[in-house]
Amino acid sequence: MWNFIVRIMPVMGAYLMIRFIFWEKRNKDMEKPEITNEYIIKSNGMVAEIFCTYTCFSLLLLYGCLFKYGLKDIFTIVCILFVVLGVIGSLNSIVWQVQVKDQDIIVRSTLGIKHYYSFNNISSGTYKKNGSFIVWIENKRIIKFDNNIPFEKFVMQMAQYNIPINHI
Repeated sequence: MWNFIVRIMPVMGAYLMIRFIFWEKRNKDMEKPEITNEYIIKSNGMVAEIFCTYTCFSLLLLYGCLFKYGLKDIFTIVCILFVVLGVIGSLNSIVWQVQVKDQDIIVRSTLGIKHYYSFNNISSGTYKKNGSFIVWIENKRIIKFDNNIPFEKFVMQMAQYNIPINHI
């Protein structure tokens, strides 16, 4: 089993390197963001591919650990934690999205739970030093966009509705 894992790792590494070489830094939507009535903001497909690949490697490693050591070894427990982290990251990058229809905002969480908001209720937005953006309703954080997600359309629409945008 370990020989199989060792043989497939260079192939997967080469695949990921080729994907990184040809991957654009951001989606083409970020070059010229236009305000439209309906759009969806979600994580980049490359992030989902990386997490799914990581999860597959972790599952292979877990399978080898279970086959060789069973559940009594600490290394097996660590592999289980790696698999859980990979599944959570994969779900977050695949399921999470923000859908905007005119003034209505639908936020779908990692677990698929939908929350409904409106631009009329948003009190402010905040840029962080690391490039992420947080949307607030009063003192409650409702959305956090990481810096690898194209959220410029959302910020432009907030500016259109005269919602204050702060920089930290």
